[in-house]
Amino acid sequence: MEIIKVKGIGLISFRNYLKDTYKNRYQEWLSKIPTKSKEIYTGDIIATDWYSVEDGLVRPMEVSAKLFHNGNVEKSAVEAGIYGGEYTLKGVYKAFLMIATPKALMGASKRILGRFYTIAEIEIDDSTKTSLTSSITKIDRRTEYIDYYIIGWSVRALELANCKNVKYKIIKPRYKDKYTTIYSWD
Repeated sequence: MEIIKVKGIGLISFRNYLKDTYKNRYQEWLSKIPTKSKEIYTGDIIATDWYSVEDGLVRPMEVSAKLFHNGNVEKSAVEAGIYGGEYTLKGVYKAFLMIATPKALMGASKRILGRFYTIAEIEIDDSTKTSLTSSITKIDRRTEYIDYYIIGWSVRALELANCKNVKYKIIKPRYKDKYTTIYSWD
């Protein structure tokens, strides 16, 4: 089985999200994550290095969902993904915000996601003036944490592209090993 990896910038974003949002409980979270994850988060995370998605995001997200959202995986991961979208698109990848349309921005996110995860593909299946349907590689088939994180990231990307009141709905996938999401806005 292939070990799926995530770039350090994704871990830095997640760490900063936790520190900014749960500053008084960050140490508590850190004390509860598995040893391999703790080694990553207490060490120097290099933005351009690759890390195990399991140890770097999935297990730490499990703990944050239990600790901060009563085990609600969707709420926890979407919230972290929204922060991640803000962090990356207003920081490292701010040039992508110059792309005018939501479809163009989500299309460009193919390149961004490819830089974050070793296996990631996005297909824009359909696009209108107020909606977009995308299918994204299911990064970790055992859990939905990364799926919801990417959905949150995408919601924030659309908001930064001036889409108002962005909503999402996961629908039956059009492709094997992917999940399909409809995004809509006013």
